[in-house]
Amino acid sequence: MKWLKVGWVCLFLLLTGCTSVENTTSKEQLKISFINIGKGDAFLIDIPNEGYYLCDTGKRQDFAKIARFLKMKHVDELKGIFLSHGHLDHAGNVETIIDLIPTKKVYVSKKDVVSYRKSKVQDIVTKKGIDLIYLNGGENLKFRDTSIQIWIPSHVDKVNENNNSMVMKINYGDTSFLMCGDMEKEEEANFLFENKNIKSDVLKLGHHGEKDATSIALLEKVKPRYGIITGNKKENPESVNKTIKSRLDAYGVSTFYSEGEQIAIDFISNKKNISLEYIYDKEIESNIKINGYDVNKQMITLSNESNQNINVSNYLIRSKKGEEWFQIPLNTTIPSKTKLEICCQNNSKPTDGCMIWKQNHVWDNDDKEEAVLYDQEFHKLDEFKGEE
Repeated sequence: MKWLKVGWVCLFLLLTGCTSVENTTSKEQLKISFINIGKGDAFLIDIPNEGYYLCDTGKRQDFAKIARFLKMKHVDELKGIFLSHGHLDHAGNVETIIDLIPTKKVYVSKKDVVSYRKSKVQDIVTKKGIDLIYLNGGENLKFRDTSIQIWIPSHVDKVNENNNSMVMKINYGDTSFLMCGDMEKEEEANFLFENKNIKSDVLKLGHHGEKDATSIALLEKVKPRYGIITGNKKENPESVNKTIKSRLDAYGVSTFYSEGEQIAIDFISNKKNISLEYIYDKEIESNIKINGYDVNKQMITLSNESNQNINVSNYLIRSKKGEEWFQIPLNTTIPSKTKLEICCQNNSKPTDGCMIWKQNHVWDNDDKEEAVLYDQEFHKLDEFKGEE
């Protein structure tokens, strides 16, 4: 199914609005947020006295959760996005995120000419007029009291694209974080040969914690206190394996997977120590429901089950199958105990009770599609499954 993509430019303004979640940002702390999106990497880096960066952007289907978390953190600008490599579970949301939030720079490996073939990140960033920064490896980027050391393998692995991952070591005072992308053992061996000072408090394991990464030799040198694995048993069983878990346990590493009810875990450095904070989103009850859709008439029906009128301006509808988004226009209100049919195709003529979008059609001839409704703050409100 092909859905019309929403114009995200107007939506970034929503991120500056009030929210009931307290903003715990401190100018004296470095925070790296491990966003809980299953098999996929997305980390928000809050650099004191500098601003926000992302390390990878997750899969396309992760966008709503990432956007919701950025809303909770009051992120209204990204200083930059670092991409470990171009695989879609790491770079799948580059376009939607830079359309949503003003972004100054995107950092990629200059040597990796293979993993970006499907994501086409470079073309997307260039067309958006955002600075595309190519890194060769060996850079030491300074952000006031924080530095980020970049390592990139010298030779391109055209067989195993994971082994072209950019590795970042983030240093803040006496603490550090090592972010390994999808690095596997072959790249690890080169990394260990070329780098001596890689001891880090937090290790983001390579390749989602699978057995083809995180060698004993790496743990010997890194000596991490915490290990982050971007995978879980349900979505990627290979991420939860006895070999790596026992290896981490043997070195006294506390391990965290992409599982649980939290939307993220903040790893917080005060220059001396690392502390953790679990971030939970509030659940909200919605009286706006999806009643169904009609592929022939190209309509989706929403209902207001409450006793008062509800303004649904800028609410969002997502196609789970096509991962496309549609935004409800401004000044749209559904009266109490009323249904609203939204027509979604060109040349539609208004009919009683049907609001017109004068744009391309939304629903293709697929009655097994699933639609999800979000409010303007990316709270999930309702989900509708097509007929089996």
